[in-house]
Amino acid sequence: MLPLEFKAQNAAVILTRDFDNIAFEAFELSPTNEAAMKAQGRLVRNFPALASKITVRDFQKTGLIESLARTISNLSTQSAPGMQPQARKNGKNMDEQRDTTKPAMVTDYLMNLVAAFGATAELRRITKYTREEVLWKDCLNPWRRSSLWLLIRVSLQLLFTRKATNMSATDGLYKAFMVQLLSHLLGKATHHWKELGSEASYVISAKLCRRIRKLEHAGQFGRLQTD
Repeated sequence: MLPLEFKAQNAAVILTRDFDNIAFEAFELSPTNEAAMKAQGRLVRNFPALASKITVRDFQKTGLIESLARTISNLSTQSAPGMQPQARKNGKNMDEQRDTTKPAMVTDYLMNLVAAFGATAELRRITKYTREEVLWKDCLNPWRRSSLWLLIRVSLQLLFTRKATNMSATDGLYKAFMVQLLSHLLGKATHHWKELGSEASYVISAKLCRRIRKLEHAGQFGRLQTD
């Protein structure tokens, strides 16, 4: 599994090898301001949004890998015209930098390019209930949750879901890993509390408690302690 962040496009692609195919899975990272502020509670999102695949034989054709690499490199760093939402200011339509970029250059253009050399694909998806805030007051740009952290979590959950042998425990496997990870981070933060301060330990502890509550609610925490 190879996760790629297209920061300039507000999108991500996960590449995986599945037998004789290379799968490209694309999805939007940060939701729009409207979607975040409209949601009653947590946002319900499905990952990935789209998927295409190329056979390994076609993928290795002369020039294809180099062409895709250049396209991925350009999309990762260069913004595309028409992809930024606009707002009316001083009688003119201007790019609204306080909103998120439309991911269409990845979810439409790149995925259709891959499908042209291969085919569209139907892969197992996951549903995540994400918390999203848009905080903006007396500043140029709003504060958002980390899109890179979302990409990491989606990649991990997709990996655990697809590798799990017990289909009924796939979500619990991801949650158990997150508890283990946060416990490790809390130990590190506590050990270096003089350098980091008490806030880092408190934030990690709060997240850890939330994760444990999720496992308790699913009736999986007792089994995790036994294991």
